[in-house]
Amino acid sequence: MRNEVAKRRFGVSLPESLAKALDELSARLSVPRSALIQEAVENLIEDYSHLIRPHQCVGLIVVTGIEGKLDTQRLLEEHRQVVRSSSHYHAGGRCLELIVVEGHSERIARFLSELRAFGCNARFIPLHSYGGSFEHPYLG
Repeated sequence: MRNEVAKRRFGVSLPESLAKALDELSARLSVPRSALIQEAVENLIEDYSHLIRPHQCVGLIVVTGIEGKLDTQRLLEEHRQVVRSSSHYHAGGRCLELIVVEGHSERIARFLSELRAFGCNARFIPLHSYGGSFEHPYLG
């Protein structure tokens, strides 16, 4: 007998193009849409939970779409208290910045917010997960 987790059904509205992309991914991977969405939401909660719950954090910020939008070096210098390393690449005709951050989650969240304010696509990826004595605030 499988240990079933209680599930709740609710509606989500997506742009047509995103819904079609999800359907295609589901079909190609032979994975139900619900499973893909569940994984995406779990990852989203894990990533953002690091930024809203005060703690010391280590992570990677991946920035794309920075062409002509910001002075990366100035912003990195302004947040040097959390920036441990950064690398700038050109790939596929686009700029890509990889930034390793470590420090208080509030400072990292502020840095991420400033990157996004310039119209860049900036994604925070925690490099350690909740565990041990640090209880995840949403996933239990």
